[in-house]
Amino acid sequence: MGDDSWTDYVAEARIKIARWAGRGNDSVGFLVRFQDPYNYYILNYNASAREYRITKPPTDASPVWP
Repeated sequence: MGDDSWTDYVAEARIKIARWAGRGNDSVGFLVRFQDPYNYYILNYNASAREYRITKPPTDASPVWP
């Protein structure tokens, strides 16, 4: 979505979980500000922990998820 010439824009998403896949697999998330496989953010919700997280993927210099 969007164009390289855009500088700021807003998107909204509603996520409805019909059924969790199973025990220990109760997270949902989506990618934002994707530029390439090493530059993006993940907005994630973990139902069992009842917490939201924003993370970045690991890089070549730091192969561990923050």
